[in-house]
Amino acid sequence: KEAEEAIQKETQKILTEKDTELQKKKEDFKKQLEDKIQNKKTIQIKKLAKFEKEKVPGTQRVKEIREKFMREEEKVKMEKRIRNEEEKEKKREDEMQEHEFEQQYEDLQMKQQSSKVFAERDLLAQSREDMRKEREAWEQERREWWENRHREETERQEDERKRLQKLREEYEEEKRRYETKWKEEQQIRREQEETEWREARETLRQQVEELERKNFEDARKQAEQSNDFRNKYTCDVTADMEKLGKK
Repeated sequence: KEAEEAIQKETQKILTEKDTELQKKKEDFKKQLEDKIQNKKTIQIKKLAKFEKEKVPGTQRVKEIREKFMREEEKVKMEKRIRNEEEKEKKREDEMQEHEFEQQYEDLQMKQQSSKVFAERDLLAQSREDMRKEREAWEQERREWWENRHREETERQEDERKRLQKLREEYEEEKRRYETKWKEEQQIRREQEETEWREARETLRQQVEELERKNFEDARKQAEQSNDFRNKYTCDVTADMEKLGKK
């Protein structure tokens, strides 16, 4: 028991003496690990830069589709403004034509009423009838024009809706595909970094444990050797003293 206590005491003494050296080795391990991690970070930064460069076409594609959609949308608005102006002009012309028919019809009616010549009145009546038929034909033509216009407008709006919807879906799909890829890349990088940090910490822990274990074993071995030497030296001195006493 006394021998074990002596060995433990000596071991602790040796460990204390070697503590500075031990701490230096730990710092060296830590520095090596930090350098390794920094190198990996540098690699990750290069990978990120490469990905940023590679993702440009994807970003550009999304931008192009969006710009195409906006141009198409602006084109639709412009065409609508033009058609609205055409319709306003058509309504103005129709109103003028209708007013002209009414004015001509009233003029013929007044002339017919004021005329005292039967043949002239009969001719004016025929003119009024011709005017009435001409107006009916014009009104029929006007109705057909507006019906066709309405039908064409309905078809055009449906075509525009489908075209814009297709562009919108194409844009959303491209954007979604790009964002999904970006998130996946980010997730992969985060997982790689976490794994590397976890492995680095575990490596450092194992290295420190191994260093402390080896350091303790060396100190213990040195203490045991020192204790054996002292015991042997003490025994030799005691034996010599006994021999001298007998003489």
